[in-house]
Amino acid sequence: MFKLSNYLRTFGFARLKALIFSRIKSLLFLSFFSRQNNSSFSVAKTAETSQYISFNASPYHALREGRAFTLVNQGKLLEAEIVYRELIEHGSDNPIVYGNLATICGIQGRPEESVDLYRKTLNLMPEYPGAHYNLGVALMELDKVKEAIASYGMAVKIDPGHPESFNNLGVALMRVGETKSAIVSYNRALKLRPNYPEAHNNLGVALREAGDIESAIASYNKAIEFRPHYREARTNLAVALKERDQMNLGANAYRL
Repeated sequence: MFKLSNYLRTFGFARLKALIFSRIKSLLFLSFFSRQNNSSFSVAKTAETSQYISFNASPYHALREGRAFTLVNQGKLLEAEIVYRELIEHGSDNPIVYGNLATICGIQGRPEESVDLYRKTLNLMPEYPGAHYNLGVALMELDKVKEAIASYGMAVKIDPGHPESFNNLGVALMRVGETKSAIVSYNRALKLRPNYPEAHNNLGVALREAGDIESAIASYNKAIEFRPHYREARTNLAVALKERDQMNLGANAYRL
C-alpha cells in the first residue's frame, strides 16, 4: 500500500511531498504523513551515529539494526517492529532503535505507545531533534497541544534549520489561539524554505485570523504559485476574496 522510504499520505490540514530531514552528516530521516498538522514522523538510519551517541555496538546489535532498517525500507513494518523489540529486550541503549520503534507505532495508529517510546528515546539522547519533532507529531495526534508546542519548541531550539518544525509549531500555536506567535513561526519556516507551500497557506490562515485579509490573500497566492493544484490554498483564497468583497461592499454602502 505504501513505501516508507518514499511517503505515506493521509488526509489532513494540508498535503506534503516526502520530506528529508538531515542531521550533520549522519542521520537520514524518511518521512510519512500524519493527520492534522502538516507533519511527518521520521525514521532514522542507524549508520554513522556512533560519533554522536554511545550505545551497545555489539556485532549482534549492529546486524539486527541493519536488518530492521532494511525491513522498514521494504515497508515490512510488523517484521521491523519485531526486530526492534527484540533489540530492546537484548539491552539496546541505541536511541535510534527506540525512535524508529516509536515511529512504527505512530504509523500503525498507536500514538500513546509512540509517545512513551519517544520519551525513552529522549532519555537516552536529550539533544535528538528528530525525536522532539516526532514527539510533537504524536502529541498532536493525542490532542495534547501544549505538550506538542513544548516538543516542537525543543526541536527548533536544537536544530533551528528545520522548516517543518517551525511550520508545525505554528499550527500548534494556532490551536491554542496564539496567532501572533504562529505568524512568527510560519515566517521562520518560510525564511528557511521560501517555496514551502504549506507554510504559505498556514501563514495565510493566521493572517486572516489576525484580520490582515490582504496579506492573507497574498500568502494563499504564494502557496498556489508553488503548488498550482493546492486545493486547500485555493479554497482558502476563495473564502478570503469573498470576505474582502463583502467588506468592500459594506464600506461602499456605509459611504452611501
